[in-house]
Amino acid sequence: MTIKEKWKMRLLEILMTKDISKIIEPYISYLRFVLSSVKKDGTVQEEFICSECYEKSKVTYVKDYRNDDEFVFCEHCGKKYEANRYASKNESNEVYWNDKYRYQGKIIMFTEEIDGVEGIVFIEIRSLKIEYDISNKRKIMCPEIIGYGFISKNGKYRYSFGSYTDSKIASYRGYKYPAIYIDDSVREYVKKNELCEERIFDKYDSASIIMQVEENVKKVSKSGVSISLRTANRIIEKWTPGELPLKMMSMDKWLHIKHYKSDELTQTNYFQGHCSECGSRFSYSTGKYGYEKEVICPKCGSSGNVFWNASGISKLFTVVEKIDYSNVICVRTMTVDYELLKNKKVIMDYKEKMRVYIDFSEEGKGKRTVLISEDGTEWRFRRNSVLEDYDIERNNVIFTPEADENLKYTGLKEFISIVPTSNIYHRERFYLYRLIHFLQVCTLTSCMEKFAKLGWGLLCVDILDDVIYDHENKVNIKANNINEALKLPKRLVKYLIEKSNNNPRPAEVLRVQKFYNLDNDVMTEDIDWCMVNSVDVSDIEKICRLLNINVHKACEYLERVRISQCFSPKSAVVEWFDYLIAAQNIKADLSDKTVRYPTSLRREHDRATFKYRIIKDKQKEEKFQNICIEYGKKYSYENEEYLIVPPKDMQDLFEEGRKLNHCVGSYADRIIDSTTCICFVRKANEPDEPYFTVEVSPYEARVRQIHGLSNRLVDHKNEKSLASFLKEWAKKKKLDISVL
Repeated sequence: MTIKEKWKMRLLEILMTKDISKIIEPYISYLRFVLSSVKKDGTVQEEFICSECYEKSKVTYVKDYRNDDEFVFCEHCGKKYEANRYASKNESNEVYWNDKYRYQGKIIMFTEEIDGVEGIVFIEIRSLKIEYDISNKRKIMCPEIIGYGFISKNGKYRYSFGSYTDSKIASYRGYKYPAIYIDDSVREYVKKNELCEERIFDKYDSASIIMQVEENVKKVSKSGVSISLRTANRIIEKWTPGELPLKMMSMDKWLHIKHYKSDELTQTNYFQGHCSECGSRFSYSTGKYGYEKEVICPKCGSSGNVFWNASGISKLFTVVEKIDYSNVICVRTMTVDYELLKNKKVIMDYKEKMRVYIDFSEEGKGKRTVLISEDGTEWRFRRNSVLEDYDIERNNVIFTPEADENLKYTGLKEFISIVPTSNIYHRERFYLYRLIHFLQVCTLTSCMEKFAKLGWGLLCVDILDDVIYDHENKVNIKANNINEALKLPKRLVKYLIEKSNNNPRPAEVLRVQKFYNLDNDVMTEDIDWCMVNSVDVSDIEKICRLLNINVHKACEYLERVRISQCFSPKSAVVEWFDYLIAAQNIKADLSDKTVRYPTSLRREHDRATFKYRIIKDKQKEEKFQNICIEYGKKYSYENEEYLIVPPKDMQDLFEEGRKLNHCVGSYADRIIDSTTCICFVRKANEPDEPYFTVEVSPYEARVRQIHGLSNRLVDHKNEKSLASFLKEWAKKKKLDISVL
């Protein structure tokens, strides 16, 4: 017996001895057993058996599905039930309540000791069905267990639908459900072994609990200290950060705003303010939503850091510092809470939340290491930490002198000043991960500094995403100058800067690159013309490649079409390409200028496509006839009364379907593809009159269907001779005709 089979047997023994129903029962809201339910004159007369006392009750209530507060009560014990709920029927056609569809997926967790190993047993219940045994006054509960397992500090065993699986316990399918029952011993076990944080238990979310427990499984040493904690301590010991520059975070300027009156009639709010900068006091009023207004001191113009009614202010700061005697930059993120005292002094408290170390050495090449702390004291190593959780104000990024000197030529400060931001409560905020990614990428390329110092924030962000997430790069990040980086000549770079107001968008760069790759001598006037007329570069590219012409020639013709034929270039370029393809297929001479550039594009487009359709249909007809000749040789048969023949052409097939009123006319493509064969059954004295149609599968050597007028079948009683003929034909041609 393998170790996996052994653990499965132990777990099944626990499932058999543990009464799951008793664990679930306190969390179930039982419904009434409905015996009859009749709606009449807008009211419902209902008879039901109470799930508590099992006595019959009769009630009348108004049935309104919009009213969630409608209840019915047992006449005997007073148990309250929701009135407006749907009922189901059992096999005996009796109406009963089924709780299965309310109870979708729950988790049960409790501790157990198996073979001397203490751990957590978890059971996943996908659905729960409840039935009532009225005669014995009891409820029968049937939980559907689809997953179970055991997890301890040293390992895990998981079984899904009875089979062992190596997939994560907290997989999307398996453990997205909330817990219904978590034994107190589970909390004690994970706390003792440092497998889960206390705050996660407060949410009672089984997915979060199991995810964190699984993350720490097999990561606990004999000393009882988790690997993530030991790794973090080792990193801090190796790269010890310096003292935080708290003076740079202190609050010297602030406004204290107090709301003292509201006029409900005019929807006006009145405020009093005090400015710490100039010491002045002032009053002002606003409309209904006064707290959303940006406050500015009327005397000195100071703004920001507003204490509303003396409530606190919380800010997120990031300190960028260089670790001594190393090529490592540490980005430290912390929350700082400010409180305004009665004596008008501001005190501050801070908690450091995250440290990101970026290795600038030759070996490191921008590799990042992330440490996370919940309380600002105990640090844990996180391999795949989510950096997107933090957004920060531009002014709240602080550089230590050493980091400032080291990062002078990276362009980081310039990038922070141009990175796209969102305006939240009159504060420009950007995602902190942009800063981290910039530091990582600037170790790989020198062009990022140039782009940042030029003020190209949108392009910088796009390059970061391309590099970090391994997308196709729009620029050459290894290049040493702007032209090489953008893969464009100087004249087009200059054009790009002018057109974009010195902040080119990634889409604009890509567009100009496509024009340049298509035509190295492309004129900026033609690029502008395409943009003004909404002509996509990919459409122009198709034309230029097909006719081997430059962009200017294509634009020149489209402009002529626009003026002389009142045809918008956006539509004309598509129609032009369709026309050229059709002309090519009908063997027109594309080297002829009159063919390339027709005087009436619409007219020539219609002519060329019409001719192409005729040729295509002709080719299709020829192929159809050739295949039917082959099938005729293979399946044709006759006797004195009946004959079986193939269609002569596609028109013959369409007429068969029309006269017999069935769908065989749509089988032409299947015949051409050789996936099916159609044969006509005729009477010998009426060889041109449709009688029955037969479909044969040539690969299966089987008759699929035999249908007459309006899909009628062969009448074995009145058409015995026809049935005998078909069986004789099938036998001769070695076909299965069990369909007859």
